[in-house]
Amino acid sequence: MDKSIEVTLRVKTQQVIVPGQKIEEDELPLRRWQMELIMLDAKANEVEPTIISKCIYHLHPSFKKPRRRLDSLPFLIKETGWGEFNLHIECFFIDNAGKFSIEHELTFDDNAYAIDYTVNVPCGSSPLNSELSKYFNLPRKIVNQQEEMSLRITDLPWIKTLALIDEDVMTDVVQMILSNSAVQKAVEMHPRRDQFFMFITQLPDELLMRIQEFLKSPNDRTNEQKATNLSSDGTNISALKAESVKGEPFDEEVL
Repeated sequence: MDKSIEVTLRVKTQQVIVPGQKIEEDELPLRRWQMELIMLDAKANEVEPTIISKCIYHLHPSFKKPRRRLDSLPFLIKETGWGEFNLHIECFFIDNAGKFSIEHELTFDDNAYAIDYTVNVPCGSSPLNSELSKYFNLPRKIVNQQEEMSLRITDLPWIKTLALIDEDVMTDVVQMILSNSAVQKAVEMHPRRDQFFMFITQLPDELLMRIQEFLKSPNDRTNEQKATNLSSDGTNISALKAESVKGEPFDEEVL
């Protein structure tokens, strides 16, 4: 199943007191501050976090618009205020490969400070791996897996027809996948709290052959599905679906 690598994300904060204020006794000065999300490469150099597609800063509720969504680089926000507070930063990987959150604190102890956070980045997405490889040396096992998947797609051109089939047929294909013992085992071994990804090129060869034959023989689909539902391990499809939902659902990329 998909591996992950640890990546360091840095939140850089700068703040300054707004000049020319008349501050009464026991009043706090108004400050201008800014916050930006940066990534560190393998050599600890600061680089743009191109592995992230969007970022949402959840500010203190007292702000007029406490939810700030940024859909492009740089992931930088600027604000004015007088109070310190804790905030939640929600980040999404490119290619819908998952998300992570950072709990950060805005303080005015220093004019500028940076705090590093370690994030586990999944390596199950080709676009994401492509960006990661610009800054890190990916484990050879991950690189080989990506190369193998690319070769298998070339060898299995019929996979592209999955995007053209109707919803009912797609449902039958999904049920065939869910009822496969190797897929069930992979789901059971995956940590419940982690997002689960499985590409169709990772499916067993015998299952891919069955799916291919199923798509070639529309008149035999009903009998094929009955045989699938009565598989030798007696798995109940509805129960399997319900079980997978307890963790993370199958990603759309399985198809």
